[in-house]
Amino acid sequence: PDKDNTSIVSAIKQLLSHDTECLARLLQICTRDIVAIAVKSTYTQDSYFLDTHSTISDSTVFATMNFPVTKILVEIAIDAYNSADNITDCVYGMVNLLDALSACEFSKKLSNEDKQWSTEQLVKLLVSPRDISHTSSEPGKSTTTTTTTLFVSLLETVMLDVIQEFKGHSKQVMSYVCCEKTDRILSIAKDDTIKIWKSSNDAGELSVSSTLEFKSQDTDIPLPDGLNKDTPTPVPSSVLPYIAIDQSGEYITASKDYTVNVWYIGYVNNKNNNKLSCVQEIGRLVTHSCFQPPDASTPTNKQPTEHIPILLIGCIDGSVYTVIAKLDRKGEGSLNLEVRASDNLKLRDNGAVVKMVFDESGHTLAVGSSKGSVSLFSQLNSESEFELEKTLVLHESVIQNLQFNPSGTLLTTLSEGEAIKISGRLNGEWDKIGIIAIPNQTCFSWLDTRTPQGQHLLACGGDKGIVYVWGIPQWPYDIQITSQSDATCLLDKQLMLSSTCESVSDYITCVCFSTDGSFVIAGHRDGTVGVWLTASGDALFYTQTNKQVVSVTTRGTNRILTCHLNSSSLHSLSVTSSLLHTTRTIRYCNSRLRLLGVQTLDRVPFLQKFLTQLSAKLFKQHECEQEDINTQRLLNHSCIHQSLACLALGLELHSLWSQECIPELFPSNQLTEEVNPKNWQWINEFQKSLDAVKCMAKRSPLSDTLTAHLSEEEIDEQRS
Repeated sequence: PDKDNTSIVSAIKQLLSHDTECLARLLQICTRDIVAIAVKSTYTQDSYFLDTHSTISDSTVFATMNFPVTKILVEIAIDAYNSADNITDCVYGMVNLLDALSACEFSKKLSNEDKQWSTEQLVKLLVSPRDISHTSSEPGKSTTTTTTTLFVSLLETVMLDVIQEFKGHSKQVMSYVCCEKTDRILSIAKDDTIKIWKSSNDAGELSVSSTLEFKSQDTDIPLPDGLNKDTPTPVPSSVLPYIAIDQSGEYITASKDYTVNVWYIGYVNNKNNNKLSCVQEIGRLVTHSCFQPPDASTPTNKQPTEHIPILLIGCIDGSVYTVIAKLDRKGEGSLNLEVRASDNLKLRDNGAVVKMVFDESGHTLAVGSSKGSVSLFSQLNSESEFELEKTLVLHESVIQNLQFNPSGTLLTTLSEGEAIKISGRLNGEWDKIGIIAIPNQTCFSWLDTRTPQGQHLLACGGDKGIVYVWGIPQWPYDIQITSQSDATCLLDKQLMLSSTCESVSDYITCVCFSTDGSFVIAGHRDGTVGVWLTASGDALFYTQTNKQVVSVTTRGTNRILTCHLNSSSLHSLSVTSSLLHTTRTIRYCNSRLRLLGVQTLDRVPFLQKFLTQLSAKLFKQHECEQEDINTQRLLNHSCIHQSLACLALGLELHSLWSQECIPELFPSNQLTEEVNPKNWQWINEFQKSLDAVKCMAKRSPLSDTLTAHLSEEEIDEQRS
């Protein structure tokens, strides 16, 4: 508006300040027009951006809109909103306008001048928000929740869209394994293929390097109780192919129905990258398979040509077969499988083999049964002959999971609807020694390494959406004790609850630790993936997918890999210093957004995206301009730089960005430039400059922060 229109603008502001219903209608119209111009979309009355409580009946978007007029109306509406006495009816519309202005920042149709204008309007709204913590967020509704309570609740629910999807299979992915030695990921799907994935760049993106096909007999075989196809179960059956890889990274196996497929894929550095395969008919329905770890006494410099993998195959009738893979490197090479059956390797309860796992040494094999028992076998000799040591009746139904702790001295087991049970050696024999008395646990996982305090960490998740992290000291290999109750008391005394991680979603389906144990990651039935700090249980962030998380693991340094129900893709995300920097920024802004009436960040996705990229955007803008400022080619920073900086300062983000971002998790040499606090010291000087300008404009003494370096005489002189 020019001088001639100043009185008209003032009159409109006066009208809107006293007629909040009119102001609410103007906010809705401006929001509709901005979004239509920014993203060229039309909206109906039940649109995300339209206030369903409004009295406006016309929901069509004008065919020709005058954006300069809309901009003027937006400025008038914001000024009227900030000066109105009662804004209860306008909060909902202002939140929509806030998100619409953020959408302009990502529009490919608006000019840089228009984007700068939208940033300036965001500054007006976010830097000095109206406190509406005791007013309703929607017309006709009221709330008694205080600002402080709302801020604390939002502090734990930062939802970020950071998960990446990698497509390769044509049907559902059923299982996958990670090989740290070769930095490979192998996935198996219902399309009867195995995809070998490799990281294609430093960002952790995955690409398929090769594809293997496995053979099976697609026959429908009746399953015993506990192995029902129609109910979700972790037990691989005739419709659930299973994949495993040996610790050398040379051999992989895939089992389905009656067949066992084994491939030699060689080392990554092997130029020929041999993929020799062999198929063996077992004669019984295969339900699980695993490779025996190499003997701990085997020298680490053992040549790969000497490595002979030993594969254990569990079947539906309770028998376990030993399969030895023999590689002949002469000529084009060949791979042969030798299958050995033993009466010793068989479950005694007539149940099906549902899970097999070795301890760290590779000498003790635990086999879970569909009847709820666990049989422990000891290796007799180097020919991989085993004898039954003891059968523990631990649960009433099928064993869902069993794992040894990293030192192999404790065995944890889980069955649906029951507590996690812990077994160990007492007086030379395996026996149950304790339970984790939390009902309805659904999953658990051990940390592969000890903590600096010498503890083993165990994470457990349940149907209430809570992850418990337990600390267990180094447990002796064999306790000489008079009774089982004494061992239980000893375990109860040493079993300590390290932290509790409360999630925004219920029913946790899988849980794991990061490689170094800094984070706990959990997948949920509703598709949520949560990440918490192990030490404190504080939630770092959540990310949402639309399908149930079936399994979650970590690969490399802080990279998370997930598999989802009815999905033909793998999903991955990386917990980096930049991601935590973004998370802290969003959390820090939540109190300001709460004052504006933003009940949840899901309500303003464009604003969340804008705040997520604010630090990177400002840092990049500052880096581009600073050289010209230093060489005096520019006398001042650009308008967009000033707007972004003012927005950051108004949200008080300068004090956050100039601090260390959880230094115990990310040393300074692992911080990216935009995260390193040393690169944000300039914004503190920017804040001091603004404070000095305010003092001079108001003709008031300088604040204490501006006079900290002055002597008392200089301060008195300045004040006078």
